[in-house]
Amino acid sequence: MATATQARALRVMAAAALSLVACGGGGHPASHAGGEEAVESHGDHGEDTVSFGQPTEERAAERTVEVTALDSLEFQPGEIDVDAGETITFVVTNEGDDEHEFVIGDEAYQDQHEQDMAHDMDMDSEPNGVELAPGQTKKITWTFAEEGTVLYACHEPGHYDGGMVGSFSLSS
Repeated sequence: MATATQARALRVMAAAALSLVACGGGGHPASHAGGEEAVESHGDHGEDTVSFGQPTEERAAERTVEVTALDSLEFQPGEIDVDAGETITFVVTNEGDDEHEFVIGDEAYQDQHEQDMAHDMDMDSEPNGVELAPGQTKKITWTFAEEGTVLYACHEPGHYDGGMVGSFSLSS
């Protein structure tokens, strides 16, 4: 008999599969007006699965977590507990005067992205992160795949090396 967590993971995977079928398997991030500022939603779905998860439709999210990027080179919160298979919409706000990113990935991905950013890679073309201008808020919905440690980080020049990294603590 499946545990409650395994049953929830199966429901999430089934919902994601149905979502992929309904959406044709791919797509482009959509922009939605909301309040005083536009809140962009990045939840591309389909062929973007990586070892640490995949982008998912916002409507499949089990919960929403607000994250703040600060010029002190930190995120608040600095750690987020996540169940393997859980789908979360992150509402990320840049409260600073500098540009910031919110990039989801394991350590190997973060290290590679840091190298890519040295060559002016456009983060908004990646399904697992967003770039944030000062005062901007964007959403990203993500389904986590496996147990272990997954990070969220900013790769603006000097930010990652300066410690602008948070972690997801995944459990089953």
